[in-house]
Amino acid sequence: MTRGRKKTTKSEIGQSLREQIMGTSAKEDFNLDKRDIHIMTRLSESIVEVVDALVTLNVFKSRSEAVAAYVENSIVSNSTLYEKIVEQAKAVEGMRDSAMESVLETLQKPDK
Repeated sequence: MTRGRKKTTKSEIGQSLREQIMGTSAKEDFNLDKRDIHIMTRLSESIVEVVDALVTLNVFKSRSEAVAAYVENSIVSNSTLYEKIVEQAKAVEGMRDSAMESVLETLQKPDK
């Protein structure tokens, strides 16, 4: 009788690597099952080489999935910081809108 571990399939290894890269809580925290917004980006050749290797090894299905996984993992793993950044950006946007309304009101007033 040979005792040993169950042989791990390539698919299982790829899934395990994907989960390690993305983190286990990513989908729960940020509802990452639905990716419907496209973002174009430019990357260096050396980064694309790594991304392509991960796709070749079936860790990810596509370049898009690989890049999305790294971006999502980065944001999810620092979610508290990014939540503060989003709040601050909204506050800045509100101040900008208010300032633009003030300028518009000033321009619409008749000259005295």
